[in-house]
Amino acid sequence: MSRIVTLPRGAAIAALALLAGCEGNIDFSVTKRFTADSAGSPATYSTVQSVDLATEATDAWDKRDKVKGITLASIEGTIISVNSGTLGTTGGGSLYLRPDGATGTSSDVLIGTWSNQPITPTTTLTVTLNPASMQIINDALGGSGKFSVVMSGSTAAAVNFTADITLNLKLEYKIIG
Repeated sequence: MSRIVTLPRGAAIAALALLAGCEGNIDFSVTKRFTADSAGSPATYSTVQSVDLATEATDAWDKRDKVKGITLASIEGTIISVNSGTLGTTGGGSLYLRPDGATGTSSDVLIGTWSNQPITPTTTLTVTLNPASMQIINDALGGSGKFSVVMSGSTAAAVNFTADITLNLKLEYKIIG
């Protein structure tokens, strides 16, 4: 006597998905706090914050060897506080990504700029994105997981403020069964 065993429909679909490979997306954000402080007139500032994806975006880091693509969906910049000594009322600036181990600005890649933004608490910086900057994050995922974010800018007069910069990213991955 022979016996025929059938799988429930859901199990069969799941098995097919495993054979074909699973795909997924991970949306994640990395937020860094910057302090811009310059007494000049005009005032210029530049400050650097390090990112370590292994500790700050562990879900993405765990899938790094299965990456199909990564996208910088948006950048959010918010002025948290304006400190004493700030005379500038508007300013402009740029955000850069710097590869792990690089020093100075020669390796920096522009990710976005803003101009004529008010320097007041809770101001949201409107940043124009540069998609070419993604190579630094791709390289970090394939290497040490580290890179830096550089914020630089200028105002007509002295400035001292704190801002949070958030990189919102989407990682696409595929697991081959």
